[in-house]
Amino acid sequence: PDIHAGLNGLMTDVVNQLGQTALDLWQTVLALPLAPDIVFSIENLACGTLARAGITQYAANGLPQRGIITIDDNANGRGWFVDQSPLDNSEFTVLLAAGGYQASAVSPASGTYDLFTVLLHEVGHILGFTDAFAGFASYIEIDDTGTPAFVAPGLNVQLTGDRDHITGIAAPADLMNPTLKQSIRKLPSALDAMMLNLALDLTPASAGQYAANLTVSTSSEFIALDIDPTSSTDLPDENDPENTPEIITQDNSDGTMIVNGDFNVADPSAPGFGWSLSGAAYIDQQSGMMPEADDYYTGFSQSVSIPANGNLLRFTIVSINWDSNLDMPPDAFQVALLNADDNTSWVDPMANFSESDAFINLQPDGRIYFAPQLYLLDYPDLISGAAVTLDTPLVVTLDISGIPADTVATLCFDLVSFAGGNTQIVIDDVEILASDILPPIVIVDTLRTADNTPSLTGTINDPDAEISVTVAASTYAAINNGDGTWMLPDDTITTALDDGIYDVAVSATDLAGNTGYDITTDELEIDTTGPLVTVDERETRDSTPPLTGTVDDP
Repeated sequence: PDIHAGLNGLMTDVVNQLGQTALDLWQTVLALPLAPDIVFSIENLACGTLARAGITQYAANGLPQRGIITIDDNANGRGWFVDQSPLDNSEFTVLLAAGGYQASAVSPASGTYDLFTVLLHEVGHILGFTDAFAGFASYIEIDDTGTPAFVAPGLNVQLTGDRDHITGIAAPADLMNPTLKQSIRKLPSALDAMMLNLALDLTPASAGQYAANLTVSTSSEFIALDIDPTSSTDLPDENDPENTPEIITQDNSDGTMIVNGDFNVADPSAPGFGWSLSGAAYIDQQSGMMPEADDYYTGFSQSVSIPANGNLLRFTIVSINWDSNLDMPPDAFQVALLNADDNTSWVDPMANFSESDAFINLQPDGRIYFAPQLYLLDYPDLISGAAVTLDTPLVVTLDISGIPADTVATLCFDLVSFAGGNTQIVIDDVEILASDILPPIVIVDTLRTADNTPSLTGTINDPDAEISVTVAASTYAAINNGDGTWMLPDDTITTALDDGIYDVAVSATDLAGNTGYDITTDELEIDTTGPLVTVDERETRDSTPPLTGTVDDP
């Protein structure tokens, strides 16, 4: 067995050999008379992606005939375990209760990703374990909650949202789960074989191309940071003592800073380069360039240990040039910060776009989706999912104060494209900040009342912020309740308000001096006039007659 930090062109034969062994094993499990032709390739894939598979051709009987499997060149920076004798499993001696095998601490496979397992997983997709294959899709049913399942007599297997994988709930250690941990080997299960045999017995015509990613689920060792911690060639300039906010460097942090966040080092082989590249990404003119390419993903990624005094992650989108192929789905640009322990996002889901693990997603039609921890200095009033005419440069700031110190996280910038266009994204100035530069978020509750000196209320995300309320050109100090709400007590407004609609302008200033403002208008209506009611005259012999009339207030 060999450990390979990265695969290269010289390793293509090894990947082909292991891939053929994986296909042979599946043929034995399924008693498959004819296997599809599979091309294996090696690329630097997007952050969090170990491999990618696609069915590229179907036979006349509708069965998969050709496919391509692309393997990440360095297993997400962790390194591959390349097993020269994969069928004996001798390096994986610990049988797990949930299924699968684990390498012991002294095994050469410990702490790496098993290439044979990844190839088995992707070959399973090429054979037809995907809803892009009509035989498989014919067994998929959707329940009332929108959850897909593979359903057959005596069989009901919950699938993931992409309908291409078995969930961990249905089978927690199955080969066809969407994630893989380090040091683990999985083999085709009886469940996998049953589902594929059912699908392959059906032969309706299929169309389209499948592309599913096996993403990384990790232990605490996820992606060792590939830098020399004694190097200072890539540190931000610290010669300006007046620089505010403070940029965290190796000298003033309790963890590892972002390396080459100013993109001054352009050569990937040079010390202090810091970034992992995918697709056609490169550095030019001290900026990170992400042009559209044949790959699904083009981007930059880097693992970092969150410093103890790191409060904010900030970067600049220098320019965006959308040029999608109109015959394909639209491109998108997204950024994610992933937890190394379980590959989930460290950030709350984006409003109106909760399926993604990104904390910001930009669409060609101007829509911007973002997480609640994110702040756009140029668009403080923007609501996630709204469309804007975007001006660049765009400064993006993410609150990371809730992430525990020394947490290993992976920052991913990805242009998601489908080829055929010339979309390009340019980024710069990726940095972690120690200072608090985000203003508080304050909201005003709407109120309609007959009280002309009413109590006003709202919410505030900072328990220490000072709150000021202006109504009808008079300003009052409100009370911060310290529980996420604020209040202007009844009769604090000294001049009685006439009937009408009023804008309540509220500002909140935190201890660092940052001021935030409410984004709504005309929240207060004073109405001291009672509604005008009339009763229609009616003459009837009915002792319990219906009565009607009018009212001027709906």
